[in-house]
Amino acid sequence: MGRFLRQGLFFLAVVVAFYALAMLALARIRFQGHPLVYRTGSYYHLKGGIAYAKFKEFDHAAHYDVIVIGSSHAYRGYDPRVFAAHGLRMFNLGSSAQTPLNTYWLLKEYVTAANCGLLVIDLYEGAMINEGLESTSELVMNMTSDQAAIGMVTDLRDLRGLNLLALRWCRAGVGPDFVDSTYRSGGFAERTDSLRTPISRKLHSASPGRPEQLRFLGKCLELCKERGIRVVLVTHYYPQTSDRTAHRVFRVTIDSIRAPFEVPYLDLAYAHQLDDQNHFYDHNHLNLAGVRLFNEALIPLILKEDDAHQRSTD
Repeated sequence: MGRFLRQGLFFLAVVVAFYALAMLALARIRFQGHPLVYRTGSYYHLKGGIAYAKFKEFDHAAHYDVIVIGSSHAYRGYDPRVFAAHGLRMFNLGSSAQTPLNTYWLLKEYVTAANCGLLVIDLYEGAMINEGLESTSELVMNMTSDQAAIGMVTDLRDLRGLNLLALRWCRAGVGPDFVDSTYRSGGFAERTDSLRTPISRKLHSASPGRPEQLRFLGKCLELCKERGIRVVLVTHYYPQTSDRTAHRVFRVTIDSIRAPFEVPYLDLAYAHQLDDQNHFYDHNHLNLAGVRLFNEALIPLILKEDDAHQRSTD
């Protein structure tokens, strides 16, 4: 039995060593301008871009009056410059296709009551139906926190996550592969173009979301409660042509999750008069003109909700 165990451990050590050497070689050998490893799987994300820039900029020791977090609706929908005009220092920790699983680990490793006056969690049903591999891949490649990367991969429960971690460590200390010209200070990505053509009505399955993502949203709220972080949930403006039936199902689900925590929810999806063609740059993302109108309307609302919530809990 002892001999069998020793042989098994030796074999495992050899496999791990070969795996590590193979990943290191694939991560360092470049082919057509990029590491060769990107030819082995479509789920890998290049290091760099908006996510890389924002995590390099984010200051744990600073105090932000508002931190925004969520999917691309978040990082493309909340402009720190508009908040600054209202005397509020804001940082945007949104990322592409970010799911509640990802949000939980970002909150756990980056957000505290000391550095966050008010947390805005942007909610979008599209982020709730994702398994999380795409967003985890981008964040693992670009985050500054090893703990958050390991936590996301562990909770993702996908063996491909081990490759993501291996690639992260193989490329540690290496600069970004690319820079995104739309990035603006404070974690925001600016798009000024407009659709110019009508948005065709899109219908989606009326799904409340993946059970594991809904569970992690609850864990996010529980973590904020434990840490004394004030929270406002927000759904930002949608095009008038988007699927209202699917959103109503989503709204009912969110209300059931937030109820035990008594967290306010500003569902502004259709509470606006914006033009689908002139204020959006695609089927669900606001352009800069739309962002400014949305933020100007939102800021008084979140301050009012936060003030009312504080008085009700005192």
